[in-house]
Amino acid sequence: MKDAAAMQPILIFDLDDTLIDRERAFSRWVNDWTDHRGLGPTAQEWILAADADSDRPRLGLFEAIVEHFGLPASAEELVDEFYREFPTYFEPDPVVHDGLSQLRSNGWKIGVATNGSRAQRPKMEAANLFGLVDGVCVSRELGTAKPDPGIFHAVADAAEATLAGGWMIGDSPSSDIAGGAGVGLRTIWIARGRRWPLTGIVPESTVERVGEALDLLGALGSVDSGTK
Repeated sequence: MKDAAAMQPILIFDLDDTLIDRERAFSRWVNDWTDHRGLGPTAQEWILAADADSDRPRLGLFEAIVEHFGLPASAEELVDEFYREFPTYFEPDPVVHDGLSQLRSNGWKIGVATNGSRAQRPKMEAANLFGLVDGVCVSRELGTAKPDPGIFHAVADAAEATLAGGWMIGDSPSSDIAGGAGVGLRTIWIARGRRWPLTGIVPESTVERVGEALDLLGALGSVDSGTK
C-alpha cells in the first residue's frame, strides 16, 4: 500500500443505473423472456412492477413469478438461468468509456462499489469496464454493503487511493449519496427523473444520467493542478 499522503483521490461509482443501464437491460431481458414463454405484454408489465427497480431480491422475485404465472420450473432454476442470461444484455457505452478514460488521465483513481449479486462482475465484463477502473467491490463478495462505511474504504484500498477529496456517484439516495457523504465524499446523484426523497442531506450535484456526471467531474480538471 502506498503512503497515504501520496495517494490519488478516488471517484467511486455505483454500477447499476449509473455506469451501466440496468433499467434498459432488464426491460429487454423481460421482453425476450416473456416472449419465449408466450406470456405476452401484460406479463412484461407485471414483472417490471414486481422487480421494483431491482430492489426486490432475485429469489423472491422469481418465487412471485412462478406463483403468479403457474410456471413449472422452480424459482431457484429461474434465478440460475437469469444470472447466466442477464449479463449478456449489457454492452459497452462509449460515453462512459470516454469519460472514465479522461478522468483517469486527469489523475483520478476510479472505483466501483456495488450492492449486488454474482451477476455484477459478468455485467461489468460485458460492458468492458474492467480496463477502465482501479478497484471493484461487490457487496456479495465483501460481506458488507452500501451505505456501510466499510465498502467505501474497501474500494479505496483496492484502488490504492484515498477517500480524501473524492466523490461518490450513484442513483440510490440512501446507499450511494447518504453512504458516500457519511465517509466524507462529495456526491453526485443520478436522478433518472425522480425527486430527491431524503431530508437532512442533499447531494452536492444532481444530474439525470451518468454522462452529465462525467462532464461535471471532467470540468474539475487535473488532480495535480489542485482543482479537485
